Amino acid sequence: MTSSKQVNIVPLKRVNDLEFGMDQQSVFCLWGEPDKTEQNYTGETEHVIGNYILRFEYNRLVECTFPGTCHFAVEAVRIISIAAWLRAQPNTVEKARFLISCQLGMAWDHRLTGRESLTVFEAGRWDHLLS
Repeated sequence: MTSSKQVNIVPLKRVNDLEFGMDQQSVFCLWGEPDKTEQNYTGETEHVIGNYILRFEYNRLVECTFPGTCHFAVEAVRIISIAAWLRAQPNTVEKARFLISCQLGMAWDHRLTGRESLTVFEAGRWDHLLS
């Protein structure tokens, strides 16, 4: 994946060849060893591989973040503007400069102009932020 900018999303289930719930070693076998690893403020492990951030909780893949410059497809349909598309989806809310759809497992971060990103996550992961 690190050489490709195409991000294929199956909401709440997978991104390209990574399925939510995979263990770290399985991910490394597919995408290679991380360039950087650290613990985030919530105690999750973050692995940076190329320009992508993969987050693990208890050795399970739970979330992936991609730069806004990637080409996104959702269920094999190419999305020209992921931000506009996400904004138009039912039940998408804006909170703290994120467009969040828990129903689709996606959050568009537009806090910093020119450094926007899309986070794709497993079911239930961000629900508490919107309750």
